[in-house]
Amino acid sequence: MLEEELEEVLDADIYAAALKAAEEAVESIAEAWELAKPYLEEAEPKVREMASMLGEPLRDYRVAAVDSTFTPALALRGFHASVVVLARVLYPSEARPKFKLEVLHPARESEEEEASPSSGDVKEAEVKFMLEVADGGGFDVLVRDGDYPPVDALFPTTRGRRLAPPCEKLMEKALEAGFGLAGLVKRVRTALIAYRVLGESPFEEAARLRDRNPSVASAFMELLSDSVLGWLMLEPGEYLHIGSYGDDVDGSSMIAAYFSARTWRKQPLERITTVLDRHKLFKRVEVAYYRPQGELAPLVKLTGFNLDLKDFAAYSLKYTRGPAYPDYINLADTACLEYARTVKPEDIMLLALYTASHARGLHKLRFRGRSPALLALQNIQKLTLVHSRIARMSERAARGGRRA
Repeated sequence: MLEEELEEVLDADIYAAALKAAEEAVESIAEAWELAKPYLEEAEPKVREMASMLGEPLRDYRVAAVDSTFTPALALRGFHASVVVLARVLYPSEARPKFKLEVLHPARESEEEEASPSSGDVKEAEVKFMLEVADGGGFDVLVRDGDYPPVDALFPTTRGRRLAPPCEKLMEKALEAGFGLAGLVKRVRTALIAYRVLGESPFEEAARLRDRNPSVASAFMELLSDSVLGWLMLEPGEYLHIGSYGDDVDGSSMIAAYFSARTWRKQPLERITTVLDRHKLFKRVEVAYYRPQGELAPLVKLTGFNLDLKDFAAYSLKYTRGPAYPDYINLADTACLEYARTVKPEDIMLLALYTASHARGLHKLRFRGRSPALLALQNIQKLTLVHSRIARMSERAARGGRRA
């Protein structure tokens, strides 16, 4: 059925271009496989020696899981921002998720319409939300959908310098209140397993390949990524702990040494070391992986602080009853997406802007006898659709006010 549908709409030139790109990609993967295979063979016995089977967890955890999603930016004549929805779910619990709305103003460095907020801004909003959740208590482990701390916090960039202090503050709260912190990564892109068992040699090989054929070098590193190694070398239900960020590797911390090798430069070694010396709790973050029971389930990466990471992995595995990820992550993800789909936070923000504008008298502004219409949508195609939704929301709000 799909082939018949495609035949009706598929342009021959478009397919030819896609096929050419696919052939080039597959050729790079095939060449990279032959180069990566000796490294995989060397890594396999070392990984198997480190792997262990997860059993029943020693305890049942009460988990608070945090996730976020953002909507298309509001592109108004005098206002440009994205609306981020944050959600916290408690598991196990029938309590309603807690939601929060954050307004982010992405940098407009180009004329691209409806630019998304930077990932760093979203991560900063998530960490600050986690600090609020931590103050409420009522859980044993606070989990972020993604690394904890976010990797950006490890680098002394402008974004990292904003992100690192609240990350460390949350870790301090965890120590004081006795709860654990965890990050669960679903789309694993790192190559920490290869670095842990093979050292710098595969990364040096990738650097040599990059000078000859960048696409093969990229494919080579993908084949040595955690997601591929974990898939090939761990059995469903198995766990692999590779250490802590601060573990000594030739006089440097593991995470700094890894990024130095991964980027083929020594600068990250010095820069991340500086951050770890300033935010010492980061050194205590542990890294582990496990394979869910489903035969097709992808590898899951866990970063953890102030908790028994293997036992929490066993708990997460036990309560993975839907897709390949734990119930608490699936619930947080669904809460965010469903809230944004149903409520449409960008409409709420637009309605709030209209209400505040009238209260402030912004609609009365004139220049050369003309209204600046600062809150007018720039995307004229959306004007009727959005305004009809706003009108319905206003009517419902008015009816609710009359009933009250």
